[in-house]
Amino acid sequence: MDGSSLPDIRPVAEISLAALQSRFASRHPLQADDIERLVDRVSLLRLRYNEQLQRAKIQFVDPRLKLSSCRALLVLARAVVSVSQLVYEAVRSLDAARLDPTQPAVSPDVVETGLAWNDVQLARIAGHLHGLDAADAHSAWLKILLTQLESYPRISSSDWTRLAQQVLAAGADRSGAELGLPLPSVALKAYFEEIGQARYADVMGRGIEAAQIVARMVRHTSVIGFDTELLTVAALCQDCGLLLGSARSASKDQLRALHPSIGAGLAASLVELSTELPVLVAEHHRRLNEPLVPPKLLSRNRNRGSRILSVIVRWLELVDDMGPRAAEALPLAGTVAFCEPARRLVRETIRGDWDRTIAGDLMDTLGFRSESQALREADRIARFGIREDVRRRVDSADERWPQSNLELSKVELAQHNRETDHVRAAR
Repeated sequence: MDGSSLPDIRPVAEISLAALQSRFASRHPLQADDIERLVDRVSLLRLRYNEQLQRAKIQFVDPRLKLSSCRALLVLARAVVSVSQLVYEAVRSLDAARLDPTQPAVSPDVVETGLAWNDVQLARIAGHLHGLDAADAHSAWLKILLTQLESYPRISSSDWTRLAQQVLAAGADRSGAELGLPLPSVALKAYFEEIGQARYADVMGRGIEAAQIVARMVRHTSVIGFDTELLTVAALCQDCGLLLGSARSASKDQLRALHPSIGAGLAASLVELSTELPVLVAEHHRRLNEPLVPPKLLSRNRNRGSRILSVIVRWLELVDDMGPRAAEALPLAGTVAFCEPARRLVRETIRGDWDRTIAGDLMDTLGFRSESQALREADRIARFGIREDVRRRVDSADERWPQSNLELSKVELAQHNRETDHVRAAR
């Protein structure tokens, strides 16, 4: 039920519920040739309907469908029920047409389309419930590890690497770009808060989401040049600096600004791991083109793992910026639901904020083929004689901008201001 065994019915997934309902509303007398083939075909349709109904019953007893954080899954389930009722009535109309050819009936092709549409939705629900199962297992372990990270100056990294291996293995088991995307209105942070893990919800939610994408990128692309386990550990503990929010000396905004540096200090307590781990945590919000950092301090030579993690984190931020949809709105399928975050990431990458090749790999992993191709073409063009400092930004455009992790001295800041004024005067 993870979607891997289903036939290719992508076009069916793009049909809206309203359009599908309108097809079932149309009834006409069947042709004589159709009546002759109706006996065997109706039997097959009824068999598919009964099997689908049993699968739906098993899924819909899951108590998580009652959680407000999983409202989108409940909306999908209700849509499946409504289409199942249409299929049942349509099959009855076909039985009536067999006995009396003058009786109008729903076309068997429409019934097959309805069954295929429900298969897609059931696969989506099953896939996301399976993802929540994995998140539950990983969060139970991660909560213990984060507590240790807060409390002890030196910690063995063995449990962290084992958790990273589990996340990577779970990512290899999930197939299909649709299941690699969060369902609109279903976020791990809100889910963890609702099941009673409020204090760690933000840190665990973002960490597990990022680590899952790392696992998918490793399986889907041929990206090399970094330690897979180390990057997964960095993704899991990237926001651990937020755990010190109870400190009275720092406001919430200050903690948000400083959490990469604080987290890097906490990550340094993990022994037997590469010394690159604190750097990965410190740079997980770092752009390649920060407007407040002098050119000589820009991290153009950051390692590949750091660039991968920062792009993944930015993608998840853009998904968060989408905001909640209407509670009763049927969630869009696949990449259609996330076209705006994808467009914004492409725009930011082309202007120099993120690594073009890595952002293209991420888009390809998540199923955004045209966006990935656009980034690869931009990368090809940019390689012909365009210096990195020419593309350096001096404005923040209209995007939310994380504060820099680097503390600038007064001399460096004055130098940067002079350079900025020079660039603007040159315009």
